[in-house]
Amino acid sequence: MIFDDLKVLGFESFIIFNGAGSRINADDILYKGFEINPIVEEILYALSTKTELKYITMVNNIVKIQKMIEMANPSDIVMTKFFHKIRSTHKQASGLGEKFVSLNIFLGVYPNQDYKFLLESPKSKIDIDDDRKN
Repeated sequence: MIFDDLKVLGFESFIIFNGAGSRINADDILYKGFEINPIVEEILYALSTKTELKYITMVNNIVKIQKMIEMANPSDIVMTKFFHKIRSTHKQASGLGEKFVSLNIFLGVYPNQDYKFLLESPKSKIDIDDDRKN
């Protein structure tokens, strides 16, 4: 279930609530509003079958996010693309919303996704293939 390609390690997505999503570059938004619920439910279902502590912690975090989504106006919720932990966009997004999942977890649930489309916009994107050339 987990996508272990080194190129995707260190990338995380966020769920942003209550209009703070307008502060995220439109190119860095992956899903909006009602599109987010099915994603959250599928990832939650996939992770809930795991018994390791790290997955139990992820499930607890996603359940919290799911409850926040239920209380929020769907038009005020966005899911960001995946930001690398060392980038300033990651820090900005973490101050605006809740960390959702890492890219390797997302690709474990949706293996047919092109991960390069899922990454932050080209304006702020780093070339993740450079690390593999050495």
